[in-house]
Amino acid sequence: GDLADVSGAATRVEHGQPSFGEAWDWAAMLDPGFDIENRPLAEFLAWLTREHGWQLRYSNADAATRAREIRLHGSMGALDAAQMLNRVSLITGVPLVMQGGELWVGRAP
Repeated sequence: GDLADVSGAATRVEHGQPSFGEAWDWAAMLDPGFDIENRPLAEFLAWLTREHGWQLRYSNADAATRAREIRLHGSMGALDAAQMLNRVSLITGVPLVMQGGELWVGRAP
């Protein structure tokens, strides 16, 4: 939640900044990617939310169990986060809903 702007010898710090959003898109571009082959959906979602500063939420215990049991296959290639979520949701049949910095697995409240 802190922003540090360093320019030469000058440093400016702002507190209370959001940990997600357009201002952080550059950070997601630095990640080395995630090899989904035979990995659980829950592991992929934990990685994606961590990389984007989102909170991961499960709508209920069944959604969490299902995410741990589903194994992913293939590649995400050069997809952005929204495209990855859309593809995974379509392939697995698990609803994935972004809402104010929270990724809901299952139906969002």
